[in-house]
Amino acid sequence: MAAKDGILLLGGDGMLGRILRENWPQRSLLYTTRRRKNDPLALYCDLESAKFEDDLPLAGVFILAAGITSFQGCEKAPGKAWKVNVEAVGKIAKYCSRHGIRLIFLSSSSIFDGMRQDPEETAPPSPMTLYGKMKKEAENLVQTSKCNFQIVRLTKIMDSSSGFIRDCSQRLIHGEKIVASPQMPVAPLRGKWAQEAIQKCIKVSEDSILHLSPTDETSYYKLAEEIVAKKELAQDNLMVQSASELKKKCVWTPRHAKLGTQRSSRMLNLEMPSWIEVLKEVK
Repeated sequence: MAAKDGILLLGGDGMLGRILRENWPQRSLLYTTRRRKNDPLALYCDLESAKFEDDLPLAGVFILAAGITSFQGCEKAPGKAWKVNVEAVGKIAKYCSRHGIRLIFLSSSSIFDGMRQDPEETAPPSPMTLYGKMKKEAENLVQTSKCNFQIVRLTKIMDSSSGFIRDCSQRLIHGEKIVASPQMPVAPLRGKWAQEAIQKCIKVSEDSILHLSPTDETSYYKLAEEIVAKKELAQDNLMVQSASELKKKCVWTPRHAKLGTQRSSRMLNLEMPSWIEVLKEVK
């Protein structure tokens, strides 16, 4: 059971949830999980169940990281994704309102279409993907719930244990070429940095929308180039993904990936990193 003034992480199974748990001071973060675990910090919670919120404990702060974050996952099972990414968020926000719990809702840069560079925290959302549209609806539910909140929009989180960096490393280990697009922009944030920044967000008292983003951006191809170079391997381990192949795999190709962060930097007293910092995750 969480202390009334403590912190509960909703969604400890996903990539960001795992990063938060593993890097939290003393690894002391209480979290929810969809898996039955012999872990004193784990609480079972299934956001697809009808009244899951009835089983939630009281706490001072909820960090909401749970959700279906794959673009393809949302497109393939939109009903399930809506239930988890939108309806469940609304229920949690109302629960927080009733019990005086502050909600830190982890949202996404996908709430913008990526056609304009550096959208600020006050820019109107313009999502083009189903996932982004769900995030927009969820943000609206949080803001109208009357709970105390911070909405934290993040760009792409990366670490060595999952996602693009791990996939690149595994391909190189097995003698396979990395295929990446120079047309798909990315603004990667190192997982450890994101965890430290989210801790700072908890200290903000006023209801707000915050952006966590690197100061610059790159392409997936350039990122792959840097990964290959850091491993001191030849660049012929890398192949350009064609525009037609990219179109098959991606429902939307933005022009930009990073967010405007001027207001957030000031509120958090935080210097945003360069995207190149993510290469610290490359082993």
